[in-house]
Amino acid sequence: MKLLKQKQGIILASGLIGLLSLSLLIFERSKEGPKLPTLVKAASVKRQDMTEQLNLIGSVTASESVAIRSRLDSQIVEVFIKDGDVVKKGDRLFQLDDRDLKAQLQESEANLQSNQAEVIRSEKKYKRDEELAKRGVAAKEQLDQSTQAYQTAVAALTATQAKIVQLKTQIDYADIRSPINGIAGTISITVGNLVKANDTPSLVVINKVDPIYVDIALPQRYFSILQSSFKNISVDIRNSEGKSLKVGSIAAIQNTLDVEARTLTLRAKLDNDDHTLWPGMFVDVLLGIRKLDNALVVPLKAIMVTQKGSQVYQVVKDKVILKPVTINFSTQTEAVVDADLEANDQVIIEGGFNAKVGATVTIAKDDAQ
Repeated sequence: MKLLKQKQGIILASGLIGLLSLSLLIFERSKEGPKLPTLVKAASVKRQDMTEQLNLIGSVTASESVAIRSRLDSQIVEVFIKDGDVVKKGDRLFQLDDRDLKAQLQESEANLQSNQAEVIRSEKKYKRDEELAKRGVAAKEQLDQSTQAYQTAVAALTATQAKIVQLKTQIDYADIRSPINGIAGTISITVGNLVKANDTPSLVVINKVDPIYVDIALPQRYFSILQSSFKNISVDIRNSEGKSLKVGSIAAIQNTLDVEARTLTLRAKLDNDDHTLWPGMFVDVLLGIRKLDNALVVPLKAIMVTQKGSQVYQVVKDKVILKPVTINFSTQTEAVVDADLEANDQVIIEGGFNAKVGATVTIAKDDAQ
């Protein structure tokens, strides 16, 4: 009986201790007061014109390039240019030995005079025999002979005239001139060397660098946008430090896709009178493929990517509302979206992970304000 009373006393003491602890906990929590709203940072939604830009790599190529080769078997007797010279269309580049051609031309011109005299003589005899044959005085065989002699003389004259044209053309070939405006590369042959017609190694390569082309590989997924806004595409050529070098437009589109890379080549045409760009260079290209007027723009930091898609937290009267958004394109700091939002709406950009839909929040003021 005594042991039972001891146990009851222990249980009663434990209960009193628990009740006292609970009272103290309630008292401490009542001292804390109500929970404060979550502190967040917010930014305004904007309406403004935006351009979708792609960072791509471009390859610089000459707008015209000509490999100069000899069209004769001859010898170089004079070189009129040096490595890297700026040349204009029609400037002399090389002179081939044309002495034999000029001698042949003089011979042919002398033969031309003889042929012309023979044509006149044979024509007179042909006409005389033709008249006599009509009268029955000349035999038919005599007329046939004079006819044949006249035709032979005319043919010889024509052949000589053609030979003269051919020789003059070959003499022109011996005087090698630039067919375009451009810059000469390194000269691969010097005076005294023999050259052959259409030999594989070129004498020099002339590149036209003003204007100049930049070829850009555009991913296939942008083809539909390209078709709808081809004339509005802007091209900004930049160096490795991000500095803009040239601004131009698209001049042409390749007529087929690269089946391996699944890209489409765009060709930009740019003024290059200062020779900033050089054939063979690789450059960074900022390609503005489309422009949206009065687009809905939100800070990129405001967008949360979830299993249900992209979303933002909007603050309306200090309450958090969840709004789904569809991203059209983005820059480094902003995104163009379709959403149930308007200009000047407030969206959370920091502290959103501590906020909940329907919760009360306090928007922190910017330090600069």
